[in-house]
Amino acid sequence: MKDLRLPVPPAPLLEECFGYTNGARYMALYWEPTGDEAMVSDGSIIYTSHYRPYQNYIGILQRMGLEADLGSSEQVASDWLVVDLQERKLMIAPVMEARTFLDKQWPAPDSPVYFTSEDLETLMENFFENLPEPDEPDPGDMTKQLRDLEGSWAELECWIANVKMDLDPEISCAT
Repeated sequence: MKDLRLPVPPAPLLEECFGYTNGARYMALYWEPTGDEAMVSDGSIIYTSHYRPYQNYIGILQRMGLEADLGSSEQVASDWLVVDLQERKLMIAPVMEARTFLDKQWPAPDSPVYFTSEDLETLMENFFENLPEPDEPDPGDMTKQLRDLEGSWAELECWIANVKMDLDPEISCAT
């Protein structure tokens, strides 16, 4: 894992832009060609995120000297960008090293859990029987969430503009 001397947006801006709410200290960013998506992982979860903040943030890091293969529309990543969300630092690592690093931030089970096929079948039946019905989405809530997200993206773009102009990246862009 290689430490990078590149800027990280102040908390919780990066987390908001990528929809990260899982609370881990470390998360990783990379690009997945299947679906052509920005990806986020913390060792516990992996999900697709928004392309706009990814492209803007990774773009400025590349112009500042980031040399890594974080993936593209044509090829799978060979490196992941690992973000220390507490110290606001960046690291780069090959995919398997990054995955192992992220996995280690989560407690390991005390002992392995073994299931028979019957146990697994019962577990799955119980899971689906007890799965709550999803709530109908509230268009008002969805509109607010979208506006909040767009506000975070605008804040990130302002932060990037300050970094580009060699201004203090801690300058607030909040309106």
